[in-house]
Amino acid sequence: MSTPKLKVTRIHVNDTYPEKHVERIRPERTGTAKYNFVPLNYDVLGYDLPSNKEMNIIQDQSRYNPELLSGTLDCHLTTLSEIYVGSDNKEGSFFRNVDGQVMIPGSSIRGLIREMLKVMAYGRLNQVDEKRRLYTRPMADKDKFLRQWYNDKLSEEGKSKKGKVIRLYKASAGYLYKKGNKDEYMIIPAQYREGQDGKKQYQHVKQSDIRLDIGRKLKEFEKAQRSDGSWYVASGSAPNKKRDWLIYPPDKGAEAIKVEDQDIENYRKDTEQANASRKIKIDLLKEYELNRQRYPQGIPVFYTKDNKHVTFGHTGLFRVGYDKTIGYHLVSIHTDGQNAFIDLAERMMGFVFSNGNDTKMKHDDEKNSHISALAGLIRVEDAFLIKGGKTLPKRKVVLGGPKHTAFQNYLVQSQDGNQNMDTYNDNTPLRGTKFWWHRPIDMNTFSEQSDNVKTTIEPIEKESEFRFRVHFQNLTPYELGALLTVLELEKGLAHKIGMAKSLGYGSCSIKSQLTLCDPKKRYEKLFQDSSWHTGLAEEDKEKLKADFKAMVHRVMKKSPYENDRNAAGYWDLYRMRQLKKMLDVNYGNSLSSKAIRDQDFAKESRDRKILPIPEKV
Repeated sequence: MSTPKLKVTRIHVNDTYPEKHVERIRPERTGTAKYNFVPLNYDVLGYDLPSNKEMNIIQDQSRYNPELLSGTLDCHLTTLSEIYVGSDNKEGSFFRNVDGQVMIPGSSIRGLIREMLKVMAYGRLNQVDEKRRLYTRPMADKDKFLRQWYNDKLSEEGKSKKGKVIRLYKASAGYLYKKGNKDEYMIIPAQYREGQDGKKQYQHVKQSDIRLDIGRKLKEFEKAQRSDGSWYVASGSAPNKKRDWLIYPPDKGAEAIKVEDQDIENYRKDTEQANASRKIKIDLLKEYELNRQRYPQGIPVFYTKDNKHVTFGHTGLFRVGYDKTIGYHLVSIHTDGQNAFIDLAERMMGFVFSNGNDTKMKHDDEKNSHISALAGLIRVEDAFLIKGGKTLPKRKVVLGGPKHTAFQNYLVQSQDGNQNMDTYNDNTPLRGTKFWWHRPIDMNTFSEQSDNVKTTIEPIEKESEFRFRVHFQNLTPYELGALLTVLELEKGLAHKIGMAKSLGYGSCSIKSQLTLCDPKKRYEKLFQDSSWHTGLAEEDKEKLKADFKAMVHRVMKKSPYENDRNAAGYWDLYRMRQLKKMLDVNYGNSLSSKAIRDQDFAKESRDRKILPIPEKV
């Protein structure tokens, strides 16, 4: 039988590499956050996928390969902080089995292993919502270049009737509706009528005129229909605001515009996943669905259409999509040829190809085009409580989602100024894999938030202990060394598991005992002494771990991008230095009072302060 041959795939963009994140940031421009990033890698360890007839070289689960390693890891997990793993059975309850016993599902541990393998074995960052287009409304952003881009999207230079140079709104207006019983959205354009700014589908109307027309003042974000089928649309409150909007009736002779499913999905995510700091959360889709009878011809919207993408919103100055998707900012090595090359984590843990990339695959080999999934070689059991596990009183906390729109944190920045920054309109890459600092739990940070943005959780006490097993089959020595290195971290380093990691929950350590299976001995006889004969033998873990780290160090120090030629060992590589900082419990705790504050995030986001690399925090 053959064994898979490990190789390194390097970036291929005319042998040029993206610029690294700025390392020297002035104190007044240095941002803080409860998280940071292990930088994106541009050299990937993995395997070429052969043709379907030769797939057993990569993944044959029908038999043991005598040249590869199979066996079990008996693991012991200890919580170093309070942890919370949510359950669907009861609001806020910690996960329990059918007997009501506290446990950690194997899927949670499996997710931890996969993410760590991707980072520590130089895998690909491909668990990304690649088609998502982020939205923004930077009317008052510090970066004048970003403001100008937004203004050019929704307005243009023109002249008033008196000849004065002014900015004219240029978004279109119409009515968003769902076509038939299909989940397919369309926009019927509004009629064009002569107005103060020429022929338009809408006009800005004095609030006093609206009050005279409908007999009252419109409430904030309210809509009111006129007898001719046109709609008044009120925007939010603003100083010295005197006008609202009037959208003319639907143009029944116009061709309806199809809104692609991805544009609808992007809008939904932008509204549903909006963080608590966004005060305006208008959801036109939800309003339409809940009030279909009120909007038989569709709900009034403003919209733009370019490059087959439709962006829509409540008023003439709405949130617009960046020019590029999130996936665009992943360097091609992380997205191209996914059915022709896999990394260690994908071979060990299995995968399903989504084929949802914005970029084109560079591999056109028809032999591989049908490969859509591979089963994993690792099985993780549920972790059962063996000590402690006392559930603490339920508490309400804010579980904030990722704030991808904070481009100053999520994208590589080439300089530390607040003008002409790298945004989702540019070619800059994503920062990398996000990790949360280990930090003390501070309950005072939750008291000031409104209950409608809080989630009830029931954590368990720290110093609780769990036991679980990991079964593996047909791993190479390097892969088993990677698995051991990932699970059993260096002294002083710890994992994060479960929910509420941003609040300090989830820190834990794992120890393991390795037992290898000798298939030949296992099936030579049925019994051994008074028990079943297993054919198991203990193996030297430390040698496997050392060999894996030595291999990665030997290969990656040659990378033309990382500049790691002087790295003395595995943990001296540039990416691993950043990872080690993020996993260091004492280092994270020492930063909690000055560099990972909660209360400064909103202000720093407005100022677009830049998050430094972990070792510079």
